[in-house]
Amino acid sequence: MNDLKSKSNIKLMKRVLTTYELRKYLKKYFCLTLDNYLVLAYLDVFKNDEGKYFMRDIISYIGID
Repeated sequence: MNDLKSKSNIKLMKRVLTTYELRKYLKKYFCLTLDNYLVLAYLDVFKNDEGKYFMRDIISYIGID
């Protein structure tokens, strides 16, 4: 059980470090926070056929209700 727990902790630490490195990269080169980047990535993917966004979907995605 202890071995399983330590493997789980190692995976968690790798995930945290990866996220931290991504945050540093975005901040340094693009002046973006991770949250801002995720919203921009969502906006890039979520377009209708005419390349337009639906504001209600964007608002619900970022959690402003």
